[in-house]
Order: sequence, then structure tokens, then C-alpha cells
Amino acid sequence: MSEVVTRKLEQFENFGFKWIAAGTGGFHHWVTDSRNNQQPEFMTCGLCCFHLPIAAGIETGRLTKDQAGDLIIAQMQSGMSGGTPDAWVQGGLTKKGMFSDPPNRGDIVFFSAKGNGNKYFAHVAVATGNDDEVITFGHDAPYLQGGKHTLLVETKTISEVKGINRLLTDVHYGQASW
Repeated sequence: MSEVVTRKLEQFENFGFKWIAAGTGGFHHWVTDSRNNQQPEFMTCGLCCFHLPIAAGIETGRLTKDQAGDLIIAQMQSGMSGGTPDAWVQGGLTKKGMFSDPPNRGDIVFFSAKGNGNKYFAHVAVATGNDDEVITFGHDAPYLQGGKHTLLVETKTISEVKGINRLLTDVHYGQASW
């Protein structure tokens, strides 16, 4: 991910956005509907964890609406097929393990989840480049309650994110495509 997008995400730290489940909310519909030209208000439209880096890409001019829509469509397709998120990363993925290097600054960090076949997109964060630290949003979401919930963008370690959301399992990361 470009440095400018990573810096924008860091500026969001401790800021509250409305979290909403993946596939719903004004942002999701705006980027996937080519007829909707009115840009949503990111503060209130409802974002999920993987919308946040895309929104930062749009805010910094690194992504167009069409490119953002392509990333979300690719996310949905890889989620349904269990395939790797190739549109999101360049150069493949590294599985986080005892002997793997920590993710590089701006890497997209994908969390899988137990039992639901949700590989890679159970949660998405962005690496700060400070060991295993990530910029994360929605890792503590009330998934079963529906609706919008104000949640903070936070900096946490990968272990802290997994400790908060015990459904998260494997972690993979790779260099973002934007």
C-alpha cells in the first residue's frame, strides 16, 4: 500500500466510524453501483474492516471509485470461492508463523476464521511496519447484532486482535496492490 494511504489510515486512529457488516451499508453500495455518483459520507454511511483501507485509498486519490468497486467485487468472489485475494495483493501471500518475518508497512493483513469457511476476509487490517502491529477497525464488532455501531480505528498487535476476536485463526499478509 502506498505510504500516503498508510499515513491516512494512521490519521484515522482513535476516530469512530460507523461499522456495518460486510456487503451492506452506503459505502459498499456506492462502490459497486456504477449508477450511483453521489459519494457517501464515510463518517456515517457504514464501513466494514476491508472498506476502511479502500476508503483511505479513495480519500488520497490512490484509488478511483471503479478501482474500489473492482476490489470489493474481487473480495466477494474470492470469499465465495475460498480463493486467494489476488486483486488485493501483488506478489502472493505470506502465512504468519513462528519463523515468518513480520508484515511490512502498508501490507494488507488477512485474518481467517474458525468454522465458517471465511478464509482471508474474516477480518482485514493494515500493517504499520512496527513488528506485528496493525491498523484495525471492526475487530471488536458486535457481528450478531446487525445495524450500524460506532467503533474506533485502533492500532493493535496481531495477537491482541486475535485475543479480542477469538474466532480469528490463520493470518496471511502481502503487499497491497494500490
